[in-house]
Amino acid sequence: MHTEKDQLSSFHQEQMEMDDIKAFLEHITECDDCMERMIAHEEKNSIPAPVYLKEQIIKRSQMSDMIVVKQVQKTSKQLQLFLFGCKTAAAVVGALLLLFAVTRFDGIMQGDQLSVLAAGMEQQGDWAAQWFDEYSNWMINGGIRSEKTKK
Repeated sequence: MHTEKDQLSSFHQEQMEMDDIKAFLEHITECDDCMERMIAHEEKNSIPAPVYLKEQIIKRSQMSDMIVVKQVQKTSKQLQLFLFGCKTAAAVVGALLLLFAVTRFDGIMQGDQLSVLAAGMEQQGDWAAQWFDEYSNWMINGGIRSEKTKK
């Protein structure tokens, strides 16, 4: 089964059904002759880009406002990674503190005293997690508090 000219036209004009597209592309990947036919058909029927377009794109990408946008995006990703690292480090430190605090007080305190301590630690842990979340969101938003964190 080789591709016909009407199949190439239908594919180029995006008039094929999804199953037909799948079968067509599978055949094209296996048959070099049909792949060359498709490439020739696409080259013949494609609209060429204007000659000046490449030069305009290169000039535009080197303008200062585009460089600033690229730098902000890069910095934003680095800041998000830094904040994620800070959150992870804080979680590890908190977990270690809880581990050592519970093992230390486990032998000293009995029954009700231990449950009161655990409830207090849970409440303080929730407060700390909320504070870290609000602080990191504040950092990501450039120092502007979101409506969710305003009280």
